[in-house]
Amino acid sequence: MRNWAKRVFLTFDIDWAGNEVLADTLSILNEYNVSATFFVTHDTPLLDLMRKDDAIELGIHPNFNNLLFGGDTVKKSMGEITCHLKEMVPEAVSVRSHSLTQNTRLLDHFVEIGMTHEVNLLIPKNSGIEVKPFRSWNGLIRTPFVWEDDVHAFCFSNGTEKDWSVERFLDAHGLKIFNFHPVHVFLNTETLKRYEICREFFNNPVQMLKQRNSDAVTGTRNFLLRLIQQGKDRGMEFGKIGEIQCP
Repeated sequence: MRNWAKRVFLTFDIDWAGNEVLADTLSILNEYNVSATFFVTHDTPLLDLMRKDDAIELGIHPNFNNLLFGGDTVKKSMGEITCHLKEMVPEAVSVRSHSLTQNTRLLDHFVEIGMTHEVNLLIPKNSGIEVKPFRSWNGLIRTPFVWEDDVHAFCFSNGTEKDWSVERFLDAHGLKIFNFHPVHVFLNTETLKRYEICREFFNNPVQMLKQRNSDAVTGTRNFLLRLIQQGKDRGMEFGKIGEIQCP
């Protein structure tokens, strides 16, 4: 059953965003009354507000980078990392790894901790592949996504993406999952240079706001707003990752 065929799926990797930055993204979704999935990295008072909203699904966003590349004074195991997040978000059934880290052992582990859906495969539109959900060997539903804000900003910077149009993504056949980060929505990031300049202000939303891209066409925030508006104009519904069905 293709219960995803005429739907748009907005996903957000929280990535340790401050409360003001996260609240900014939530205000957009609330204004337009659309559903979304948030992949959680840390505890925040906003989690209680989000889980009270039927339009929002909370998933987990484990970070395995220190296991792979070092830098952590106290090494944690794969299980310790995921179980910490599951204790924080016990209702979670969807997962996306930070940096899209994946391997066969991780996929099996996700099933062991109760995950039903995984979103670690970025298949860009220029691949020409019609994206569909599929079941892994262990029953995990894998749901590839077609767009990510920082990747698009990088490609826009180097000229491989010419614009921030949403029409070609909505026109395409297949599963339509988009990935955003609240910090890029807040900054309206159009190039990674803007993001890097603002690193020193990440704990100061007032200063961050001064650095927001004010262009009315380019940027992550503009893309999100047009995606919602045009999706609604086309009569499309907005869903949550855990709702995606697969034979």
